Amino acid sequence: MTNDMLTAMILNETNRELELAVVNLNSSFPLASVRSKGGDYTMRLGMNWAFREFLLTCKSGGEKLSVNSDDFCDYKLITVQEIEGKLILKKVLRKNESSDCNSTVDSKMGKKFGKRIVWS
Repeated sequence: MTNDMLTAMILNETNRELELAVVNLNSSFPLASVRSKGGDYTMRLGMNWAFREFLLTCKSGGEKLSVNSDDFCDYKLITVQEIEGKLILKKVLRKNESSDCNSTVDSKMGKKFGKRIVWS
């Protein structure tokens, strides 16, 4: 990974398989599948790349969540959770590493995924 590249993780804590797609005007291009119950996808993007929109869609149909390249630059972890049947995004900032919330998530991630996580 070069200095101008960032890495961010999408973690799926729902019971639904998700698809991540790049959106361009009125079309989209599938980028990755994120399996249910702990599936993850590591997004790598360049700091100088153009702004991009992304959609996280349930493969079984229904809800769509929007994220963009700024989210991947600002947040090191984006977790998809399901609360009362509705999908939500929980985001962990890169720059605020010392907060209690981030420490809890990092501790949980370290236990779950071990040393393969690389935070930028």
